Amino acid sequence: MTHQRATRYLNAPLDRIRHALLDPRALPEWNPAFRSLTGPAHATAGTPY
Repeated sequence: MTHQRATRYLNAPLDRIRHALLDPRALPEWNPAFRSLTGPAHATAGTPY
């Protein structure tokens, strides 16, 4: 089995990073790998996006 890991340091205040992690639909705003994302505004385990 192959494992991969990547690290990206964000030059942003912690509250902005927290918001991006807790609002999954905001992911395309800071991660160019995502063009758009749909789903509930609040992250819930097991919810597909």
